[in-house]
Amino acid sequence: MIGNYLIRCEKNNNWVPIVPSCKNITSGICGSPSILNGDIEPLQPQYETGKTVVITCNRNYSFIDDTIIMTIQCQGYNLWHPPAQLCLCNFIKLVICGCSLPFWILAVTMFYRKYIEER
Repeated sequence: MIGNYLIRCEKNNNWVPIVPSCKNITSGICGSPSILNGDIEPLQPQYETGKTVVITCNRNYSFIDDTIIMTIQCQGYNLWHPPAQLCLCNFIKLVICGCSLPFWILAVTMFYRKYIEER
């Protein structure tokens, strides 16, 4: 497969990244790396051996080493070096902005009500 296996439909009815296609793997070609929660520049369906791409994680995401940008190079046979990493949600931001947010809103609301009642 040339391109990402995970794509999304934007509001303007365009697929991002480009819709993948199937081709035989050849020695001098790499498909677009599969990246969730990040962007690839330049974004193409395939790359020739030696070409590089820059992966940038979306806001509030980073690689396991806390960086947000990495450059990888096509080695041919659909292999990238170094291998593309996952863009992971930053833990603290996940706790504050993720599923724990309703709990914090409830806790602050209850604390405020108790404070008002005691006045």
